[in-house]
Amino acid sequence: MEAAEAFLHAKGFKVCRVRADSPVTARIEVPAGEIGRVLAGGVREAVLEEFLGLGFAAVSLDLEGFVSGKMDRAATEE
Repeated sequence: MEAAEAFLHAKGFKVCRVRADSPVTARIEVPAGEIGRVLAGGVREAVLEEFLGLGFAAVSLDLEGFVSGKMDRAATEE
């Protein structure tokens, strides 16, 4: 995840998280107001190319956006 997050930081996303929903699926979290930036101006293509190169077979974007403690919330709901 560190390499994927470092790539997003290099693209200008100061706050981001990449989670592994499975060993081959990455889920990107950025603040809700920056979701459009992931999809615009060639960023989507660059992110996809980088993440596939890192070994992910699928990449998704969390439409809720980055929420601190989200993983703890999911654990308490189970």
